[in-house]
Amino acid sequence: MKLIGYDNPINEIQRQWSGENIIYHYTTLKIAFEHILPSGQIKFNKLENTDDPLEYKELLLSSSYWGERDLDVIDDEIQKAQERIRDLRKSVYQVACFSTNLWPRIDQSSIRPTMNQLGCTRSRMWSQYGDGHKGIVLVFDKDKFLVRLSECIENPERNVLHRYVDYSYQDFNRSNNINGNDIERDGIEAYCSKYIHKHADDLFFSKNLDYRDENEYRFVVKSDEYPFYLSFKDSLIGLVVGDRFPGGHFPNLLYYSDFYKIPCTKIHWENGIPLLIDFDVRDKDGKQVVFTSNNEE
Repeated sequence: MKLIGYDNPINEIQRQWSGENIIYHYTTLKIAFEHILPSGQIKFNKLENTDDPLEYKELLLSSSYWGERDLDVIDDEIQKAQERIRDLRKSVYQVACFSTNLWPRIDQSSIRPTMNQLGCTRSRMWSQYGDGHKGIVLVFDKDKFLVRLSECIENPERNVLHRYVDYSYQDFNRSNNINGNDIERDGIEAYCSKYIHKHADDLFFSKNLDYRDENEYRFVVKSDEYPFYLSFKDSLIGLVVGDRFPGGHFPNLLYYSDFYKIPCTKIHWENGIPLLIDFDVRDKDGKQVVFTSNNEE
């Protein structure tokens, strides 16, 4: 096996995975080997199933109206619109979340990309989402992933949203006002659809500053099918297993590396510095390389 250096900019894996077009999905060993890799599909989830209270709790939406209509009627329409927007956000729109490389969003002239800036080398992400360093990161080509998504969702221009997540301390001054005059003009359903797109950044792509290290890129789809599964096909371009990846699962890793014709690597930490081990999965005689986990006796 070959060790990929911490600060080796000419390394092939680092070169291939260092662009803004690469996204990373952290998951557990069980989900990767029992669901994602066997099916060739990735699951989108409802916001209400996330762990972020900004997403799983109801939004407080203010309202306004000026005119001569019966206020009881207007209040009823506004309440229905609020309920519909909350339902759309939490139950109809579904999300898939990815980490990204650190440097595409910073001044590249100020820092030279190194291994610890790859999106697959986030230690806290491995702890929280990567099964305590025993899990897997799936590496995707963002453009190919979006093509697959656009092929599977009707009217993708309206029903597929995607962008970086913005991180900031939350306040009550966000532009989330429900406008009774616009509801009167457009009708409840049309108004709610326009509202979702107008306020998509606040509704789907905003998280508390505490989450900023995730450096997240998110895909959001509108689908009545739950859960929505996307067949990712050739958008999957690599696998990274955690520092504590159990050695007994190496044959599974080898199988899926061969099946998808993609490289697989293992993250290894030395003095807190992330390194990647590039698997020479077969020796010169075609025999499987012996793999030993860091946490095995």
